[in-house]
Amino acid sequence: MTDDSTFSLVILAAGLGSRFGGNKPLAGFGEHNITLLELNIFNAYQAGCRHAVLIIAPGAQSIFDQHFANKLPSDLTIEYAEQRADDLPNNQALTGRKKPLGTAHALWSCRHLIKNGFVVTNGDDYYGANAFIAAKRHFAQSVKQWAIVAYNVGNTLSNFGGVNRGLCQLTNENSLASITECYSIAQQSKVIQGEIDGNNITLESSQLVSMNFWCLTPTVFDALTQFITQFIETATVNDECQLPDVIEQALSQQKIAVYRSNSQWFGLTYAADKQWVANQLNNLPTQEAAFYQLRG
Repeated sequence: MTDDSTFSLVILAAGLGSRFGGNKPLAGFGEHNITLLELNIFNAYQAGCRHAVLIIAPGAQSIFDQHFANKLPSDLTIEYAEQRADDLPNNQALTGRKKPLGTAHALWSCRHLIKNGFVVTNGDDYYGANAFIAAKRHFAQSVKQWAIVAYNVGNTLSNFGGVNRGLCQLTNENSLASITECYSIAQQSKVIQGEIDGNNITLESSQLVSMNFWCLTPTVFDALTQFITQFIETATVNDECQLPDVIEQALSQQKIAVYRSNSQWFGLTYAADKQWVANQLNNLPTQEAAFYQLRG
């Protein structure tokens, strides 16, 4: 797809889901076994997207194809990119590593399939229709600038354990100034607490956080190539090469617009989240509810 007036959708769906205990992107809900990534595809389609790329583990395409059968619009092109340990910049090699390299490498894996502006999402998060509407408006205004749709941290918590979120700091012009990873964020009595560099901090419910909803352009692949190359030279077998770190490094040269979503995020981190997500899906807005309840 090369039409600059629309955008593509890239879904990160190759993770192992160690805390969840299963394949989170294919965790289905309701009578027709609808996944969160299908709801995101539907919302992106409603916003004009006609091209989606799923980044998956090697050998997983047939499972996704079978799951999607007869569920998605016929004029939507679905392509796959495998995140492979032997597909690295500059013919680099990894030894002694079993888990995926991280979200930066996952995105780099689809470099040959993306030619225009695109949205990146996680395969196990629900973002709401408004996020994709914001992306459509962003790309209509600028086909070159990057952006993030960020969420109030109070709308992104799990009832079953702490979560990690990137805290977004803004410039006076409301563009992204920095992202700071905050760990083990949870509601503690009447306050939200997290941890940065071993220190406990208190967060306002309205603190903006990244949920990995990025509006990017193909120029990001040059930044990814450089970052991954440097990462591999020094990384241990347990280090992860993450997309937010690439974004953070690019901030010195790349202005990134920030859009606030007031929607309730929900997603799968722990196995116990599945029932909570099922309850949330029973309260979807009308149009999304129709897709969730009647397609299949």
